[in-house]
Amino acid sequence: MNDLFRVKLQERGTSEIESFASYIYRLAYEHGVSAGEIVRYVFSQDTDEINAYKENNKDPKSISCHELVGTGGAVTLLVDYFEKLTGEAFYKSTFWFLKAAFARCAREVRKEVNWCPECFKEMELKGVTPYFKLIWHVNSISHCSIHRTPLMSVCSKCGKNQNTCVRKYSNHLCQHCRKNLSERTRALRKIEYSDSWNFTGADVLNLFNELSQVERKEMAEDGIVKSYEYILTSFLNAKDYEMLDVLSGFNIPVITVKRKVSLLVARRFAYVLNISLYDIITANVMQTTFDMDYELPNYGPNFMKPKKRIKKNHSRILIKIHKYLSDQDCPPSLRQVAEYVGVSVGYLEYRYKDLAKKIIIEHREYQCKIMLHKKYHAQKMALDFFFNEKYKRYNKSRRQAYKVLREETMLPKFVLKHAIQIAYNAMNDSILIY
Repeated sequence: MNDLFRVKLQERGTSEIESFASYIYRLAYEHGVSAGEIVRYVFSQDTDEINAYKENNKDPKSISCHELVGTGGAVTLLVDYFEKLTGEAFYKSTFWFLKAAFARCAREVRKEVNWCPECFKEMELKGVTPYFKLIWHVNSISHCSIHRTPLMSVCSKCGKNQNTCVRKYSNHLCQHCRKNLSERTRALRKIEYSDSWNFTGADVLNLFNELSQVERKEMAEDGIVKSYEYILTSFLNAKDYEMLDVLSGFNIPVITVKRKVSLLVARRFAYVLNISLYDIITANVMQTTFDMDYELPNYGPNFMKPKKRIKKNHSRILIKIHKYLSDQDCPPSLRQVAEYVGVSVGYLEYRYKDLAKKIIIEHREYQCKIMLHKKYHAQKMALDFFFNEKYKRYNKSRRQAYKVLREETMLPKFVLKHAIQIAYNAMNDSILIY
């Protein structure tokens, strides 16, 4: 249980708290391994909780950045493990309140890592270990709440995101080209700054500030249900049909059902009634006087605008798919096809079931061939290291073999380690024979 270095969670107890994904990335960097190896290490522990999880689920090899801040079963086990190991409340570095208070809110969490270059610059100047804030993972937050500058999601030099589990450098450096992420390519124009009085996602930011001082046990799971039912019942009893009409105009359900609503519905609800999100999810609204706005302006925030259903031209999409597949040298994944065409993976699996299945099989077979080629190449290089005169100046140890071959081949660690072990055993067997 004490095999890992003690790495402190940054800004615990504040709205600027470090995300759990950032913590795992820093932990991986400090140990010189990938984030996936940290996950595999934790799930190799013999505990009742982990064993129970393995009975019904596959052993996770790695977890993506947006899943690391979520509330899935694997992440919950990771959080519990580190809480027992360090005594810190790691659950606050995830979106625990989304599961506790709201219905499914997958769209509220970004798929990629975002950061504020100005925050990274300040961290360096203060001598603080650079980290990614949990608030930067929120989809509705597009600007830094401190500097009012737009967040970045790709390196300004190589154009790649920072989602990789292989952490070769510190968080403030690009994991692909090592460029400092605190540097922008150009100075920002005045129009690119967010106005303090019109900050996008201000309601969510205020929710973070409130929740930073609240413990998980203090959060009532049915708080939002009680608030929703109380307010709608009040309108119905008062026969305030005008307000109910306003709510339905923003796609807010006006039926008092005892179930949780999404964060988006709660935000619309709070905006119309001019109350805070925190009051809604904690049922404080039952002791609050809310100011109803019957005549809302047409230029409200983006989350108040109902999404228009876009009709798809299925024939044109199919033609585009076939053209894309014919132009590729290597079989693409279903996700790559979906991103190119501009649809979801679920759409392809529903609309073109047989074609989607064919794409998946061909891509999987191609990946297997690539992996087989890598294994053959790794085995050849490992045998050369221990038996070829080219490498006679090196010490014939597995560590030296990995160091040299990793630099020469850039093959994955698990492929090289397996090949080196086989070659090392073969060398020892040949020595015993002679």
